[in-house]
Amino acid sequence: MTLQQLRYAVEIDKTKNFANAALALNIAQPTLSLQIQKLEREIKIKLFDRNTNPISTMPEAKQFLEQAKLTLLEAEKLEYMISNQESKIEGEIRIGIIPTIAGFLLSKLMILMDKKYPELKLKLYEIPTSEIINFIDSQKLDLGILAT
Repeated sequence: MTLQQLRYAVEIDKTKNFANAALALNIAQPTLSLQIQKLEREIKIKLFDRNTNPISTMPEAKQFLEQAKLTLLEAEKLEYMISNQESKIEGEIRIGIIPTIAGFLLSKLMILMDKKYPELKLKLYEIPTSEIINFIDSQKLDLGILAT
C-alpha cells in the first residue's frame, strides 16, 4: 500500500466518480482503476461499489478511508517538517495592523520574530482596517491584523 494509492482512494471517495477523480488527480482513468484494484487486493476489502451511479463507498471501507485521510494528513505534516528543516525562513513580510492594537502587539511580535527568524524582515504599517483589506487585495500587504 502506498500513499499515492491512499490519495487515489480518498479522491474517489470524495468525488464518487472515477473519471472526475482521475481528472482531479491529473492521471488517466485506467491508471487510477488499476491502482485501486491493486490496493483492494492488498487490503482484501472492496472499497467502492462500481455498479451504482454515483459510485458508493462500501460499508466495510468507510473506516479504512477515514484512517487513510488521517494518514495523508500526517504524511503532509512530515513533508512540511522536512521542508522547514532544509530551508531558512527568510525574506520580507509586509503586515498591516490597526493603530488601536499596534502599540500593544508590535513590541511582543518584533521580539519573538527576531529571535525565532532572524533572517526574516518585517515591514509593519499602522493603517485602518479598510486600507488593510484594500492593500491585501492589491498585494501591497502580505498579512493584516484588523478589526471587522
